[in-house]
Amino acid sequence: MVAVEAKAVSNREEVLALLKDAEAWRRPLVQQFLLERIGRRYLAENSDAGLRACAWLLDHAPAPPRSICSSGHGPGARRSALAQVPAALEKQIDNSAASGRTT
Repeated sequence: MVAVEAKAVSNREEVLALLKDAEAWRRPLVQQFLLERIGRRYLAENSDAGLRACAWLLDHAPAPPRSICSSGHGPGARRSALAQVPAALEKQIDNSAASGRTT
């Protein structure tokens, strides 16, 4: 898990490709640790590519995610700190807020 997290930014496409298989999302290690960690890493990067990766994670999650791409302060707090939020991530944040779940 540490190796995947360490490569989350430098090998973003490869890391996200690991999650294209629905079976990967069902693994406890992925659900309990990896998704939140790589999501936070992408959010902390505060780049267009990182934010698009967060949107991808949220969009491909088969069930409501525990806290993918969470800043720990709720979706609105982090959104206001970002200069430009990609439309795909904005949509996921709005959907999350409307459903009452924390992303």
